[in-house]
Amino acid sequence: MLRAWIIDEAERMPCQSDFIAAAALVALGSIIGTRCAMKPKARDSWLIVPNLWGAIVGDPSAKKSPAWGAALKSLDHMIAKALEAHTAAQADYETEKVVFDAHKDAIEGRIKDAAKKPSKGDPASIAKELRTHGEEAPEAPTLRRYKTNDSTVEKLGELLRENPADLLVLRDELVGLIATWEREGREGERAFFREAWNGNQSFDTDRIGRGHTSIPNLCASIFGGIQPDKLTVYLEQAARALSNDECCNGFRCLERA
Repeated sequence: MLRAWIIDEAERMPCQSDFIAAAALVALGSIIGTRCAMKPKARDSWLIVPNLWGAIVGDPSAKKSPAWGAALKSLDHMIAKALEAHTAAQADYETEKVVFDAHKDAIEGRIKDAAKKPSKGDPASIAKELRTHGEEAPEAPTLRRYKTNDSTVEKLGELLRENPADLLVLRDELVGLIATWEREGREGERAFFREAWNGNQSFDTDRIGRGHTSIPNLCASIFGGIQPDKLTVYLEQAARALSNDECCNGFRCLERA
């Protein structure tokens, strides 16, 4: 069924069918994310998360963006549904919050009255009631995110903390993202993404000002487009660099001359 749909989309566009296939497979991997894993060895704890990185390599006229746009239609639909559900949940939360705050103000008022007049009750007992009430505070809804196009590593970490299953990083010019990992002062970003490709480990960061961030499952998918000449230049530089650590490991690139 997936093959028939991919061929149909490619013929109607028209474009290379593997352009759409690559985007579709990476998108499916990002949706599944850490919800399931495979055990290559029956008697071993080794787990493989179905997380993929991919890229379309082609000239500017190769219809890279339209191809993955067609492949991600279902993902866009899920994003729209998630936003609709979040809007409704946010409205319910705000209503519950008003009621909660009203009860909180009333209990605090009783504490003040009891402190002034012992006949109004025991302030300590009422304070326990306030603490119990605070434990029942409504939680703000979290928007289910499926992708991001442009975010810092710090912000991506926060998004992954709220969406531990997976998140798709979609970039029109993928070389631009990879090149940032080479810049001075941003060396840690490469390590972050390498661990995010595995998708089976937690990740903790501690920063002055930003505090502590704990990500239960660090899992991020990456997809984008690359022009052949830009990819060639980058790979030549990466191959000659002393710090080369096979940063492209994990990519499933479909190259078209």
